[in-house]
Amino acid sequence: LPPARRSSRSAPRRSPIPVRPGASSANSPASTTRSPPLPPPDIAVALDLATAAAALALVDALGDQASWYKVGPVLAVSAGPALVRELTARGKSVFLDLKWHDIPSTAAGAVGAAAALGVALATVHLAGGRAMLESAAAARAGSGLRLVGVGVLTALDAAQLGAGLGRPGTDVGPEQERLVRSALGV
Repeated sequence: LPPARRSSRSAPRRSPIPVRPGASSANSPASTTRSPPLPPPDIAVALDLATAAAALALVDALGDQASWYKVGPVLAVSAGPALVRELTARGKSVFLDLKWHDIPSTAAGAVGAAAALGVALATVHLAGGRAMLESAAAARAGSGLRLVGVGVLTALDAAQLGAGLGRPGTDVGPEQERLVRSALGV
């Protein structure tokens, strides 16, 4: 939200960006770091391609210009763990965007397998519920894998999102603003 719309009475927010060991910010103490530091933030290049050969050709073409690569479901199924191993062997950070949503033991197994491959970031779907999310989080313990919860798919249009929120019509702007404010603590 623009600074003019923020409340001056809001409590300080914790930074959504991981803090590196020994570093601190105005709203995130240095002792907060729970996982090993991630490489410096840059753009995650989406490898939304059908084959490992096409994906690796793009990685080769970009060279050192990118260090993060997103592997989605199509490429994950067609190329499998071998592609993830190849990317990590090249010093690249892998964002595995599979939005796991399954029974807790299956989600935990998938997270554990991703951690063993050296995946840096993976997605779970928040609709999987508390037990699934807790199992997934526990399965990554001791690894550098970080999990991101996905709540709404970006492919939904306003009418679909409105229906999912139980709101009549297609104007979900006020609800989106309320959710953002709630998440930001403003």
